[in-house]
Amino acid sequence: ATADTAATSLDVSYTDSGLIGFTISGKASDVKPVAQKGIEALKSAASGQISAEALSRAKKAAIVAADSKFYGNADQTINEVAKQVLASGKYQTSAEIATAISGVTADDVAKVAKLAVSSKPSVVAYGNLQLLPYADEL
Repeated sequence: ATADTAATSLDVSYTDSGLIGFTISGKASDVKPVAQKGIEALKSAASGQISAEALSRAKKAAIVAADSKFYGNADQTINEVAKQVLASGKYQTSAEIATAISGVTADDVAKVAKLAVSSKPSVVAYGNLQLLPYADEL
């Protein structure tokens, strides 16, 4: 990211498929180089270049994010439980989710990243589109 442009990870999981990527918001002139850096990071992960420190930080962040869905307000907790039940017929406690996240290995991350980089990318944009890259330019 740059001073005027931010990148945020995106993960939408389903039982049999999913969508991973990142969203970029900011100056149109910064989008292409930021997107290219994101693609480079994904390719690096796909090739197994994942440090133990980065994986540990990511796991901790994921556990905190999962916990916040259960320990936020009551509406948020009910919403999270309902989503899980509707998606899988059951729900996992925050401790069960933390255990599952803790079990993720660098090989697991590389496997998902390989699937992502081997898939056809999609680009969705709004705003000043004149400077934005096409998917095949990334």
